[in-house]
Parts: sequence; C-alpha cells; structure tokens
Amino acid sequence: AIVSGRPVAELEALIDLDPLPELFGVHGWEWRLPDGRRADHAPSPQLAALLAAEWRRLAGELAEERLERKSASLALHVRGIEPTEGEALIAGLEPRWRALAEEHELDLRRFDGGVELRCRGRSKGDVMRDLLAGLPRGAPAAYLGDDETDEDAFRALQGRGIGVLVAERPRESAAAHVIAPPAVAALLREWLERAREAASTR
Repeated sequence: AIVSGRPVAELEALIDLDPLPELFGVHGWEWRLPDGRRADHAPSPQLAALLAAEWRRLAGELAEERLERKSASLALHVRGIEPTEGEALIAGLEPRWRALAEEHELDLRRFDGGVELRCRGRSKGDVMRDLLAGLPRGAPAAYLGDDETDEDAFRALQGRGIGVLVAERPRESAAAHVIAPPAVAALLREWLERAREAASTR
C-alpha cells in the first residue's frame, strides 16, 4: 500500500506500477482499492464549505502552484523558493489558519515544503491501524516515510511492526530505524525476496 498526502488521482499519474497497489491519498481520506474501486471518506458539508471558501479567498492572493485544494484539506507549498521567502509565506498565513483550526476543530500541520489545514478524522496513523487490522496475527509489517505526517503511522505501528524513517540524517522520530533515501530501493527488494522465500516454504 502507498499512503500519501497527495490526492489519489495524482498518485495514479505518478506511480509507474501495473497493477497499482492499494492507494491512500489525502492522509487516508481517499482510498483506491487494488481493483480500482474507490472507498473515500468525506468531511462534513460544513467543513467542506469552509475549506472551499478559504480556497476562494486565497486564490487571488497566492500563485496557483503554491495553493492546493484537496478533498479534505488546503495546503500551502513553498518548496522550490528561497527558504526565507517560504517561511515568510507560511508566517503570513499560519495565524489565520491556526485560528480556523481552533474554531472549527481542524488540524494545522507542517510538512516538508509547506503547511496544511486539514479535517480531523483521518491520518496516516488511521490508515496504518486499518491495514494492520486486516493482517493475520504475526504477519510482518513495515512502514517507510520521510515526512512529519508519517509520524502518525510510525506511532500506530509501534509494538506491531517496523517503522523506518527515510532521511539523510537522523532526527527525533517515533520510527525505530533510519535509512538514507538511496537505500530504500534495496530495502524493498530485500523485503520482497524474503517474502517470496517465506511464501515458498509454507
């Protein structure tokens, strides 16, 4: 399964796998099953209207590539611009979004390259718990992630599987292990090989 803050439609366009695995987008609000069927969650009509109104308010102020409207969140992207400029954009928007979050019980979260105002009720941790619930007892499980929002999944996996932070250098994390980005492909190949070996001995 692939779990992302990106919408499922974007994941479908980006991932060059056939068949596609199970896809969870917008931190678990969108769900594409391996056969292509969708089983999305939906925020309340009130919160959906609030996010739509906030998007309309900001659309004339921010460049189109900086503001992203998703099914259950709004995201400000600052990747690709000078760090000081990016921090200034976030600092200008964060107080208003923090007030909206407090008033309407939304979450305000930083991510690698921006900040996101999103509905509560689904997170990568919820996706991890759902996936674990569908596995047989004792089945091996691992989660690889590189973002602050992946910490929810690492915490959900503790005591049940292996959390792996993908980062150039260690940082505070709920993951049990840290690997550098170039090692991800090798780890996945090794995991697949061991899984095939285990399956062949059953």
